[in-house]
Amino acid sequence: TGVALSDGKTTKSFNNLAEMGLKAIYHISDTPYVINFQKAFASMKTYASAQYAKANTAGAVIQMTDSAITVTCPQGENIINLNYEDLKGKSLSFVGVDGSTNYSVIVNVKNLDGSDITFNKAVHINGHNYDAYGYESGSVMFNLGDSYKGTATFAGDANMGSVLAPSASVLVEVSHNGSIYANTVENRNCEIHQS
Repeated sequence: TGVALSDGKTTKSFNNLAEMGLKAIYHISDTPYVINFQKAFASMKTYASAQYAKANTAGAVIQMTDSAITVTCPQGENIINLNYEDLKGKSLSFVGVDGSTNYSVIVNVKNLDGSDITFNKAVHINGHNYDAYGYESGSVMFNLGDSYKGTATFAGDANMGSVLAPSASVLVEVSHNGSIYANTVENRNCEIHQS
């Protein structure tokens, strides 16, 4: 259906090679650029492990009820640690201190025993739910760490937030806004929107 490029002010759509100023699209074997996936995943595993070992960020506030978790984040980079059992069956809301949206948060999902897990409740970021195709979903990352090797399923309500699970499988059964980095990713008749 074409490619659309935007600089934030204007958008230009291209529906064929001539409109893009190209004569051909080349096969990957015709270019010297090759992704070293083994090296890339080694770096992701190192990053996932390093973040997984960190304590909660000072100033981050976690409020839990029977059906919801609200995380209030100060500006800048944040880390929070939540047990999977506490996350199960609860919606998640992320907001910034005093309404700021100038924050990011890594949610280390703890106490994973290798069993398959399911995320099935809505995620809200700065008051936006799945309808947000913008930067919001890139503000939150769910880190399952490097040692988790089970299957994490995203089902039920639409989800937001990037997922880092370099040794696990991720099954997406409902449209998801956010990049997914995993050993394997399976999409079951829905959409994964990267941001």
